[in-house]
Amino acid sequence: MAKQRFINTKFWDNDWVVSLDPTEKLLYLYLITNPLTTIAGSYEISLRRIAFDTGIDQGMVGKILKRFSTANKITYRDGWMLLHNF
Repeated sequence: MAKQRFINTKFWDNDWVVSLDPTEKLLYLYLITNPLTTIAGSYEISLRRIAFDTGIDQGMVGKILKRFSTANKITYRDGWMLLHNF
């Protein structure tokens, strides 16, 4: 797995990203750059780990992930994360 992730600066100009609040932006950036992320954008991760790494309350992480799922950006099921269009 890659030890580095490069984020295009256009990330911040994306209409969907612009519409997110700061906590949501942090969480989405974490999802695409955390050490478990694979080149395929599919990896196993617990809500507890996400909450610990980001400092976001575990309940809030769950709510935000549901919003991301509704927006068709991710699928999170049974501890597995799938990043759409990764």
